Amino acid sequence: MSVGRAVPFLTVISPVARILSYKGIHFGGRRFAGHSHWQNVKHTKDANDKLKSKASSYYYRAVQIAVKVLAEAKANSVPSSTLQRALKAENTTDPYLVEVQAQGGLFILIESCAYPITPERQHLASVVKKYGCSVSPAIGRISKEFFEHVGLVSVAGGSDCLIKDIDTATNIGIEIGASDVDECVANGQKIFRFYCSPTEFEKLRRRLQDEHGISALSADDTYLPKSLVSVQPGVWASLNEMYSRIREQHDSVDRIFDNVDVKNDS
Repeated sequence: MSVGRAVPFLTVISPVARILSYKGIHFGGRRFAGHSHWQNVKHTKDANDKLKSKASSYYYRAVQIAVKVLAEAKANSVPSSTLQRALKAENTTDPYLVEVQAQGGLFILIESCAYPITPERQHLASVVKKYGCSVSPAIGRISKEFFEHVGLVSVAGGSDCLIKDIDTATNIGIEIGASDVDECVANGQKIFRFYCSPTEFEKLRRRLQDEHGISALSADDTYLPKSLVSVQPGVWASLNEMYSRIREQHDSVDRIFDNVDVKNDS
């Protein structure tokens, strides 16, 4: 997740920019007969001071919001490198998907926030072409047909955690409004996953924290493949090389999703 995307209202035109956008504006008014130079200068200064104070208050509130969003991002284990890319990014827009396809029913979704969009698609197309892939000309088809867009909140489970089994997780999921709950194991750790619509994962995360005292390992929207395509380890290594090259060359690319399942040689 990036800061520019998390706080879209920070891009709203500031009071200063909004006022100064009107050409020829002045603050002193017409100089009436009998007004001293001091009175006119003071009137202009007071008006400018008031404008500066209003602008300062605006940016103070904006910075407070940004600090809060950064804290929430770190609490949700968003990598520092991702936050740094977002802070340094200039030509960005809301996140969008560049859909990539390859032979054998292999599909890849590359999430970017680079602007303009067309050059970004063209640059990504040149990278993936070297690995036997191509950018789909039908925008939106792959993500809708082969993936499910969901919200996902993951929490640690087990005997030493607040959620010890799937029954407890299911009951909590019903209470907080999750659409589904399941469990998996990652690096030897039992994980319970709460599903919801892609716009409500933050609501679920807050309810887990506020109502049950459970901190999430992660909370975000994600794209889950509806079916998987098995590939050999060599193909997977090539894909990982492609993903690394994309991230190295495209700072605005944050997440990559695919429908790959790696075959086990054993």
